Amino acid sequence: MAGQQAAMTRMAKAHESVVTFIGPVQFPTVQWTHDLTLAKAIIAAGYNGPVEPSQIMIVRNGQAVPVDPKRLLTGEDIPLLSGDLVQIAQ
Repeated sequence: MAGQQAAMTRMAKAHESVVTFIGPVQFPTVQWTHDLTLAKAIIAAGYNGPVEPSQIMIVRNGQAVPVDPKRLLTGEDIPLLSGDLVQIAQ
């Protein structure tokens, strides 16, 4: 819970152009760029879970959008926006 609160605090800082991660990653924040996608961000964050993610959620403006991890493996990708929060569960 404390990790989620810290992530939400970081996300609330409007002047920062980052995407924040909750889950098994090496780097909990990734610098946002105009061409940043979910797959690119997961790689940049250094996903280090022992298995493939079972669930991914993108939280944008308080709305949680589930993403099927298998979609990423088939080449589908989702653009991210500055301030997005990505939750990865195993």
